[in-house]
Amino acid sequence: MNRVQLHFTMLLALALTLILFGACKPQTKNEGFIVLFTSPDSQLIRAGQKSTLKRGQLVQKNDSIQTGAGIVDLQSLHGSLVRIQAYSHVQLTSVGSTQRLNLEQGAMVAKIERQSAEETFEVSNPTLIAGVRGTTFKVSDKGVKVLDGKVAVKPRLKALEKADEAAESPDKESLDPALAELARQADASEQVLEAGQEAVSEPAVKTVQQGPKSRSMTGASKVVTIADPNGIPRIKVARSSTDVRDLAEAETLVGVEPAILNDLAESQLPGGSAAAASNHNNPIPEELTEVLVKSYDEQRDVALDKLERDTLGKIEIKDDADIRKHYEIVESLHLHAGGAAIVGAVVAQAGDILVVHTPNGVKRLHVSDVNYIDYQ
Repeated sequence: MNRVQLHFTMLLALALTLILFGACKPQTKNEGFIVLFTSPDSQLIRAGQKSTLKRGQLVQKNDSIQTGAGIVDLQSLHGSLVRIQAYSHVQLTSVGSTQRLNLEQGAMVAKIERQSAEETFEVSNPTLIAGVRGTTFKVSDKGVKVLDGKVAVKPRLKALEKADEAAESPDKESLDPALAELARQADASEQVLEAGQEAVSEPAVKTVQQGPKSRSMTGASKVVTIADPNGIPRIKVARSSTDVRDLAEAETLVGVEPAILNDLAESQLPGGSAAAASNHNNPIPEELTEVLVKSYDEQRDVALDKLERDTLGKIEIKDDADIRKHYEIVESLHLHAGGAAIVGAVVAQAGDILVVHTPNGVKRLHVSDVNYIDYQ
């Protein structure tokens, strides 16, 4: 074997080694979300079983999160951020290059980081599907509001979802002709929302000719509008009002370094992503959770400083009338210590900190310091 052949053989062996090493290494990218923060009463629902949601936990396909009185912050393994608000139910229905969340109840805010043209992020509520590629938006069980960027919204049709579930690789060509036409109409009704716009779904209707109820009755027939269960719902787009709370939610939605997320994910899936089904309940290493909490709290505090300086600092609050003007409702936060109360408006919850705008300035309260809240 001459020197050239030997050199080629060594390069080939090295390449094969790298390929085999890469195949054996756990693949965790885009395989779910890491819990950055969770309120104590939030639950993880996995394979029908409920458990207390934990910081640092890996949430994967088909997992659901049910929040109580507080929030849950999540970060995907490629950087997208989600805040699930109080009394909400969200299921992660797809992972990989296309991530899908199904909001069954409540509301959530998402800040999407697109790393490639192939990556997409979808959120559905009971009536709409919102598809995004790099934006910040809010979804409730009523509609979709865009805070930054653009969001494509189309009707959510249960008939198409059932067809998708029945096929391993669903596409319009493999659908029944009637369903394929339904899918085409749904795509054709898609609306693209920009920042400052919101959308809701209105039921499909049709007009019918209605005559006298019986032969013995006289009178002309008339045209009436009735619900059309087989029609495509209409998407109604409107300008959205500027809500300081929505802006505050977006500004305080922060993440951590990807390396922290990957370490946590790999620690819970030692066999790699293929072993996900059998390794759902691996313990979360305490030292990794501590790194996560420290990084999250640091980023949150920076965001809170910016929120106070650039947004809330420009809003003058002198009395209850000003609170109602900017926030619609006055809240009295009764503290455990001494029974004192702070009057103002809760602008956002960022981790375990409540941001309260009062006539005496912006206050930061630890959630555990608040006994209860009265609304005026």
